[in-house]
Order: sequence, then structure tokens, then C-alpha cells
Amino acid sequence: MEYLNIIALIHSMKNSSLAFLTAMFSLIAFASFISAFPKGINMAEEHHVECENCNILFYGGMNGNGGIELYSKNATIIFGNITKNASYVAFKGYANFSFPSLIYENGKIYCQEIKIDGNGYLNIDEEKRIGKFLFNLKGNAAGNISISNSSFIKGKEFPQFMKNFSGNESIDVIKTLELLPVSIDSIFYLKGNESIDSIKGNGSVIFRGTGELKNGKLKANSYLIIKDGSFFENENKIKAAIFYIPYKMAYIWIAAIIIFIISLFIKKELEFDKKFSYIAPILSIFFIAITAYIWIKQSQIIFGAGLPSNLNFKSILTLIFIIVPYMEIIALIEFPVRIAISSAFSIFGLHHIGKAVGVSFAYPLAIWVGIKLLPAILNMIFTPFLGLL
Repeated sequence: MEYLNIIALIHSMKNSSLAFLTAMFSLIAFASFISAFPKGINMAEEHHVECENCNILFYGGMNGNGGIELYSKNATIIFGNITKNASYVAFKGYANFSFPSLIYENGKIYCQEIKIDGNGYLNIDEEKRIGKFLFNLKGNAAGNISISNSSFIKGKEFPQFMKNFSGNESIDVIKTLELLPVSIDSIFYLKGNESIDSIKGNGSVIFRGTGELKNGKLKANSYLIIKDGSFFENENKIKAAIFYIPYKMAYIWIAAIIIFIISLFIKKELEFDKKFSYIAPILSIFFIAITAYIWIKQSQIIFGAGLPSNLNFKSILTLIFIIVPYMEIIALIEFPVRIAISSAFSIFGLHHIGKAVGVSFAYPLAIWVGIKLLPAILNMIFTPFLGLL
């Protein structure tokens, strides 16, 4: 009985009234979603990387303990209640250490800030001390560390800092990443025998992430990995023209084409369905806004970069990296899903209702599948850029 009352109510409403109610619902739902998820929804899958006795280059932050030998010129050192501008500082010993920002390269460190709590030898200009020290040092420093246990973490980004050490070939690899719209903070560059998601390999691996180094073995996690010149993925793909398309995407298109062809021969029209002719366009605007918001927030997690605040060469690349994959996801996933659903409904004379249902289902599905297939999509679009690395 209630169902019949709802049908009667809809019959009595004008098309414009239904459209207005849908628009108001969309605005309220969009505002509520942003309030509930101010940082978006993280749907990306993390990859697990392991590398034992391989060459490691890292730029970011690090906490750890072990032997350390550190040298600095023209730095500020703070120990106890004393703050001193020193022309030369050196420390050698065993310590717990914390680096807000550093370049780490196979036991060598280059840093701007460091906190040390340990035992050893401390030289400040002409003063030489032996014992236990707790001090902070600010200023360009370099040295060697023998790590017992260390965690690589997100650090502070100092673009100018890298230029002080640009003579090293592998450090130039980090500088080259400025060509891509990713944050250079928390970047790993590995060379050697590694495994990604338990898949063993040998070559070069670049990714943003965090990790731990214990007894020469690195364990790290990352949302996006560049391996040997392409984005790492586990998708089975088929070749279509010059592109390699994941099977999942191909299955969606095959199903959509079959349903669409069937609907061409079996189709009805119901007068009741025309009441919903304005609903699908409004819902399209709503779901474009929701999915674009999720995509932008997800990009901040994956790339470490969101929509730029000013326009320059890198900000334009950032926009391309964010907008183009989203448009491809909509074209390759949302479109066939929406067509399949609306075609299926049109078989029963509910073409406009089918459009509304298709929009409501296709956009969320597209953004979810698209984020899962992001490496494959990026390989389709941006593989030539990776040749610059």
C-alpha cells in the first residue's frame, strides 16, 4: 500500500518539482560528505617492498640508533642551556638520532638538522669533550652512520638543500624527480635484488613511502612504485591498438556492448518513466563533484601533491597528473557501466530511471576501480615521461 502511495505521489508531482528535490538532496549530500570526510576516502592499495643488502638512497626524515660520525661547518649547536654558533662541529660515537630532513645514501648522510642522544666524542671548534651528550645541531652536515635499527619517515622538504650535494650521481636521480608532479619528500631509490608484494626482481625502484631498516634489510610501503621505467602493477592486460588494457576494464566494455545491443531489439517506453527525465543530469553533476573530490584527496595521498596554488611548469604537470587519469577513468569505466545499466532498464521501459540508477552506480564504481587500476592507467598515459628518469 505504501508503495502505491509513493507511485501516486510521484504521478502527482511535476517534472520540475522532482528535479528541484533532487538538486536540493544533492547539495545537502555533497556538503555532508565533505564534512564527514574532510581528507577524502583512502582506497589505494599499498605495495610492500623488501630489499636486502641493496643500494639505498632516501630523502626525507629518519629516526634510529647506531654508530655515527658527523661533521658540520658553520652550524648552530644547542646542548644543555648553551647555544653556540660554531665554525666546526664533530661527533663520533653511538647514539639515538633523529633527522627531520636528510639525504641517506648507503650509510652516508647529508642533513640540515639533527638531534643526538648518545655517548662518544664531541668537538666544538677547539673544545674536545668525551662522555654522554644530548644536543641539537642546525646547519649543513655530512657523515657516516652504522645503523642497528632505523625508521625512514616523512620529513621536511628542502629543495635548496639538495643542490648542496648535487655532484653525486644517485642524488641527481632524486633531483630528476622534480620533473614529475610528486613530492620529493619520503622518496626511496633502490638498486639491487628486491621484492615487491613478494614478487622478486632485480633493477631500479623508485617510490614515495616509509620503511624500516634492520641489519641491512629494508622493509617499506608505498602506494605507487616506478620500477625499471614503468609504474609497477600486477594486472593481466590485453593489447588494443597501441594500448595495453587491463582485463577488468575489457570485461566491463564487453558486458556493456552486449547489453546495449540487446536493448536495441527489446525496448519499451512507459509514460511514468518520463517523470524522471531531469534526474540523471542533476545526479551526474553531483557524482562528478563527489568523485572529483575523492580523486583530488586520493592524489594527495598517492603523489604527495594536490591542486597547485600557483601556475608554473611543475604545477601544470601536477594538474595533468590529477585531471587526465580522472577523465580517463570516467571515459573507460563510468561510461560503459552507465550505458549497460540504462540499456538494461530500457528493456523494461524505464530508460530515464535507468539513466539515474546508472549514474548513481557508475561514478562510485569508476572511482573505486580506477584507483585500484591507477598504475595501469598511468602506464597508458605517462610512460614516456618515465624515460626522463
